[in-house]
Amino acid sequence: MRRTDGLRGLAEVYGRITIVQDDRIRVEEEGGGRGYLFVVRKRAASLDELEQWRDGRVRVRVRYVGEPDAGAIAEEVQVVE
Repeated sequence: MRRTDGLRGLAEVYGRITIVQDDRIRVEEEGGGRGYLFVVRKRAASLDELEQWRDGRVRVRVRYVGEPDAGAIAEEVQVVE
């Protein structure tokens, strides 16, 4: 997973969703590394999409504002190839 500045000044992380709970997700870097907690902005992704991506172990990119694990808001959650 990498943490860089994305578009519009948003930070971004890459990994796989391991936990979905209402509007919150945990994204873990590949290989069982560090996990990051986010609150998902409404309409950034549906609960069904998040659960499908978690269950399928799909790699995602999360663009966010704030500090992960301390209330960061996931502005975008997208599948990456």
